[in-house]
Amino acid sequence: MKKLGMLFCMLCMSLMPGLSRAQGIENGDSMLSVYLGVGSAVNKSGLEVEGKNLSWGNIGWEGGLSYLYFPVSFLGMGVNIRYAGFQGSNNVEYIPGHWHWHTLESKMQTHTLQLMGAGRINLNPASSVRVYMPFGAGLVLTNSLMTYTWDDYYEQREHSLDTSFGWYAGVGVEFEQRNGAAWAIEARYNTFRYKDSYFAERIGAVPTAKNSSYNYVSLSVSYNF
Repeated sequence: MKKLGMLFCMLCMSLMPGLSRAQGIENGDSMLSVYLGVGSAVNKSGLEVEGKNLSWGNIGWEGGLSYLYFPVSFLGMGVNIRYAGFQGSNNVEYIPGHWHWHTLESKMQTHTLQLMGAGRINLNPASSVRVYMPFGAGLVLTNSLMTYTWDDYYEQREHSLDTSFGWYAGVGVEFEQRNGAAWAIEARYNTFRYKDSYFAERIGAVPTAKNSSYNYVSLSVSYNF
């Protein structure tokens, strides 16, 4: 994370001199990009306890790399690698027992690695200020850690890995600088499918078939060559 942040800062500093002669995106161009952003879960997990779904994530961060090749100026295709981490909010449930109600407090940490085919549609590829729509689909690796406590005295941690299909789509605005460099602000909707049966067996929850989704906004720096 620190190395990615340092690289991002160095690339940003290289763009600070300002706008110069705009070249736009042409047929046969390639683009390498670095992203950093913040995201927020838009739904809860598929774990249901006493009629309520547990939170799989709250506010998180995301970073990644992408490479695109533009056979024509308005359409690019390539690959996208992204990593996202989310800290779930505390979930407190009250479960009836034989003699009294029990308290179940749970918290999830969720991390995802996206390995996807990527695409981008440029609405005005010849302009120095470009509007574009990114999209992609592929493999999502999910790493989750759940910590839960019964009645404030018994704590247990469970760890789960899962692989699923995911996709994303969004919109962005890109500002071209000098020598093929550019920076952009982008918003994306991301979704993937996560199996909750592993955790469900351990906390007495009911698993439901449900995609996990999140939105995020990022800044990126790119080099067009």
